[in-house]
Amino acid sequence: MRQKIGVIFGGKSVEHEISIITATQAMENIDRNLYDVLPIYISKDNKLYADYSYLNIDVFQDLNKVTNPVNEVYLEKGNNNVIVKRAKGNVFRKNIVSEIDILFLIVHGTNVEDGTLSGFANMFDVPVVGPSVVSGAIGQDKAIMKDILKANGIQQTKYLWFYDNQDEAYINDMIKKHLGYPVIIKPATLGSSIGITICNNEAELSTKLAESFAFDQKVVVEEFLTDFQELNISVRGTYKDIHLSLIEEVSKNDEILSYEDKYLSGSKKTKVQGMASLARQIPANIDEAIKNQLETASEKAYLCLNAQGVIRIDFILKDNQVYLNEVNNIPGSLAYYLWETPEYKYKDLINDLIQTAIKAFFDKKQKTYSIDTNVLSMRGKKNGK
Repeated sequence: MRQKIGVIFGGKSVEHEISIITATQAMENIDRNLYDVLPIYISKDNKLYADYSYLNIDVFQDLNKVTNPVNEVYLEKGNNNVIVKRAKGNVFRKNIVSEIDILFLIVHGTNVEDGTLSGFANMFDVPVVGPSVVSGAIGQDKAIMKDILKANGIQQTKYLWFYDNQDEAYINDMIKKHLGYPVIIKPATLGSSIGITICNNEAELSTKLAESFAFDQKVVVEEFLTDFQELNISVRGTYKDIHLSLIEEVSKNDEILSYEDKYLSGSKKTKVQGMASLARQIPANIDEAIKNQLETASEKAYLCLNAQGVIRIDFILKDNQVYLNEVNNIPGSLAYYLWETPEYKYKDLINDLIQTAIKAFFDKKQKTYSIDTNVLSMRGKKNGK
């Protein structure tokens, strides 16, 4: 009997539509000889919907038409599984939609990718494909992530971070003292290049900060580099068994890799291809010493961030120095294009991710997380009595 996978995607995030692209790509490549699939969509108002029509990305061209009372659901813990029930059932119809053995999280951005959904999924006590709560939270907040990577000796470009209530004059002074203009300003907890701006000088700072603070209460400000290579690698596995993908060099049309570069460059094709549509060279044209430096940093980052599932790590190469730029907990298109070879296809990646999650789940169950002693039963009793 095939196990059933609930693929959860969407969410209250500015990267909502990107999640839909990544999820429909992945669902197309889940091996139906091994697994059944139930798409579970989180709307922008945080309601759950389950419908097999969601396997087709064309359904989502009008988001107002994909949700209705018929397919609104909620999840309930079952006996070693997750029970999907209709939110508005009645006595004349069976209210159980399906029973799920494995949850597969394919979401992007704040409120979902940041550990929130991982924590929710873990409550059902089934295998979960996706980031851990810790890696989700850390990886989503660029400021915290950078501080942790810095503490672990992983080289990065110079950076600062600020909250939206800090004085602009202070921010300007810190930039001039530690970075110098121009700089890149990024919302701390967003991805997909949303809200990223280049600030060329002090006169532009107020406007550029406002653009980024419109999306987040915290921003990261980084030194602006030119004449560099952008190199990406994907990592998957567990802390016991880490696997590294091929390394790519990404071509970009703008000074920074934009939202349009990432997601709209394939929009004239039959299907939107997301990150898979970017112009890239795989493997990247780098020497062995740089390759080893990048791979070593990737393994170290995967471990110190307590990562799970598949991630993508973005690097900058300048003057033979490798700088870790960002970590993506659930990368666009699941970074499948970095794993593909004539012998290893997207279906193989998906299967390995599922099998790794199952093994990690049962390995973790061997640990002790609860004890039988009820300390409340000792209230009022003296020791030794």
